[in-house]
Amino acid sequence: DDTVIQAYLDPADYINRSIRNVVNAALIGAGLAVLVVLLSLGEIRNTLLIALTIPASVVLSFILLYLFGVSLNLISLGGLALAVGMVVDAAVVVMENIHRFRQTEAPIRDNGHLVDLTMRAVRQVRPAVIGSTLTSVMVFLPIQFTAPLTNAILGDQARTVVYALLLSMAIALSLLPL
Repeated sequence: DDTVIQAYLDPADYINRSIRNVVNAALIGAGLAVLVVLLSLGEIRNTLLIALTIPASVVLSFILLYLFGVSLNLISLGGLALAVGMVVDAAVVVMENIHRFRQTEAPIRDNGHLVDLTMRAVRQVRPAVIGSTLTSVMVFLPIQFTAPLTNAILGDQARTVVYALLLSMAIALSLLPL
């Protein structure tokens, strides 16, 4: 009855505030990435299609994080925030090449012609998109094989970035052309 337990430090407030800051930074980063794409492409339709790859990559990344046992924490969320600007790269390349093909082969006669044109455009840039994405993945992959302390600190972030980049590549080469 004489014992009183009093918490001097409650980390929950700090952690919640930090998570909100990381999520806000990711949202701001996504908005800025979309703005840059819009300013460089100048087409709202293509920009919106490219912008859809951001939430698609992030949502699918959550699934991979769950499947591979990566917990959602500040480090993994920071990895998502880091990856947000990078996931649009493959989509920009694919969409721009499809757009270029559509401009040079106008008018589109029918849906079959459009499908053929789109497939040729994607096929043309596929090796470059895969090479570019794998180059970025290779920057983060070695962290998995570092000292245990480094891996414990940065491993979740590296895995998150790798998952997001690989998924964005898959989306850019498969779903985006649809």
